[in-house]
Amino acid sequence: MPRSWSIGYYLPTAYFASRYYVNYNDYGITAPPYGTEWIRADYDLLLVDIDTGEVVDILKNFYY
Repeated sequence: MPRSWSIGYYLPTAYFASRYYVNYNDYGITAPPYGTEWIRADYDLLLVDIDTGEVVDILKNFYY
């Protein structure tokens, strides 16, 4: 069952595996700001602060 992500949530450490990282060039989205990464989580694409794990932006239903 997919989670309902929100800005301010903290991503579980299991999502920091390389298989969840997204190459933004492949999808035509902007490069992540320094210190963040785009991470796939269920149907959503999350912009996550890699130091804290905090979700700072979301592209909902990016994968459908």
